[in-house]
Amino acid sequence: MAALPDKDKLLRNFSRCANWEEKYLYIIELGQRLAPLSPGRK
Repeated sequence: MAALPDKDKLLRNFSRCANWEEKYLYIIELGQRLAPLSPGRK
């Protein structure tokens, strides 16, 4: 899993999104980088 960007980079990247669809896709991309939840946390 790739590390998530720090807060400042996250805000910069999010502000570069031209519309809601790009923002939505960026959020999905970030979520795909997260490690899966353990069964006990689901």
